[in-house]
Amino acid sequence: MNNHIYNASREKLVKTQVMNLNSYNRTTGTTQNWTVDFATNLIQSSAGFYDSIKIEPLQCVISRSWYTIDTPDNVFIFTTNSFGSEIIIPPAFFNIQTFIQYLENVLPVMTVTWIQLTNQFVFSVTDPSDTNTYGFDFDTQACALFGFDLFTNNLTFDVNNPLTSIHPVKMCLESVLLVHTDLPLVSNSVIGNLTDTFVSESNTLLKIPLGGVLPFDLCVWRSQGKHIYLYELTERCIQSINFYLTDEFARPISPHFDWTISLRLEYYTFDQDPQVDMKYTLKSINDYLRYLALHKITPISNNQKTTTKKIKNKDKE
Repeated sequence: MNNHIYNASREKLVKTQVMNLNSYNRTTGTTQNWTVDFATNLIQSSAGFYDSIKIEPLQCVISRSWYTIDTPDNVFIFTTNSFGSEIIIPPAFFNIQTFIQYLENVLPVMTVTWIQLTNQFVFSVTDPSDTNTYGFDFDTQACALFGFDLFTNNLTFDVNNPLTSIHPVKMCLESVLLVHTDLPLVSNSVIGNLTDTFVSESNTLLKIPLGGVLPFDLCVWRSQGKHIYLYELTERCIQSINFYLTDEFARPISPHFDWTISLRLEYYTFDQDPQVDMKYTLKSINDYLRYLALHKITPISNNQKTTTKKIKNKDKE
């Protein structure tokens, strides 16, 4: 009780620390999921440490690129005269040209032409003498890679009737990037830009709308004001931080290049407790007396110092 009253009278100090983290300097992982370890604890509790740590993202810069086509959005059905075969696209980085090359290698009966003006594909039969009817069935988000709607079936083409994409081809399926972390965030401490229903977990730091960010452009997010995006942590000791990227459908996003994020830590301390100061003062006096005893030295009092000074002055006269 006395300690509580005493501490209440002491001055509360706000401490801040800014971290600029780059996936290039990661301890482990990839550009999609990486961890940085700290040689010593970033912050740890001490006798004069009170309240919780708060963390605030300041800036995040990610290079948008053609991201990995990965499970479960890499499967579609290719039909020949209504008989279907499952095609699994191997997880890899693709752009328009490499994707067309892959499709034509796997399905040589088909020729794929890209209409750059409208960003659509045209699927046609390679051999003019081929009398088969080919087609697609889509039950996954792979449909967007071809320019069609989800759960669209019986999309057919033959030598006389090519098939054109209904929508522009969407090689980058995501419209939002989510930056997640393993920091021990307090539940329900999510920030103002995470009000969407599909973002309910408390480990999401940022939701970054891509908007007009084109592939190979920089996606730059900056905080618009102090404490707009502020989280409270449940721990007072940070030994490492893990970051990972997904889209709004929780699909992993793997940038071609390294990316950076800046965080500000904020926590509170009190000025040094005078009781602690007294403890170290008494210890210093005790050590000094032990030193004098071991070396058989007699401490000089203030009166002795004054007398000695007067004798020296008389000698000078």
